[in-house]
Amino acid sequence: MLAFEILVPVKTWLRDAGWRQGLRLLVIAYALLPLVFLAFLSSSSSLAVPGFAYSLYVAPLWAIAFWLLLRPGRIAALEIYVGIAIIIWVTIWLNVVTVNINDHLVSAVRNGNFLAALAVGYNEEITKALPILLAALILLKFRATKLNVRMWMFLGTISGLTFGILEERLYTEMAIAQVANASAVSQADTGVLDFAFRVFVDGFEHAGS
Repeated sequence: MLAFEILVPVKTWLRDAGWRQGLRLLVIAYALLPLVFLAFLSSSSSLAVPGFAYSLYVAPLWAIAFWLLLRPGRIAALEIYVGIAIIIWVTIWLNVVTVNINDHLVSAVRNGNFLAALAVGYNEEITKALPILLAALILLKFRATKLNVRMWMFLGTISGLTFGILEERLYTEMAIAQVANASAVSQADTGVLDFAFRVFVDGFEHAGS
């Protein structure tokens, strides 16, 4: 027992006030979230659930990374409200406009039509950029307020992460189906790797662009 306490000093950790500070407790709770996913989402009947859950799990990490890279400054109530409005806008616009436009172009893209592929790219980038432009114009007109360039860049990453989370649900669902229906190890590996790519990298790519 003594040897175990030396290797894993649980009692010391519990007595140390530093371990009970808010940020450390938040990190511990965050690290345990995948176990919560296993417990509560394992009975889900939707293939989109795992991708959506883990995309939401990874997105805050990318947001922190971009905040550290950009150093946009203090995030006050105004920036929070603008960020929430951007998330709502991207969610609605993607489901009402972006998806419908892409659906009309998908067959042409599969046939190698370069202009159609270009249109899909512009369609997605406009979805992410338009709320930033509108938010800047609204703040300038009605509040005579200008946020600094770094803050707008950071809000742009929030827009991109939102787009990535919503998009990842579709691709991760297909990746899981590919694993389930695989007839060879290579097919299963491809599905797992695609799932991991979409969850961990897709949001980053949209945030960075």
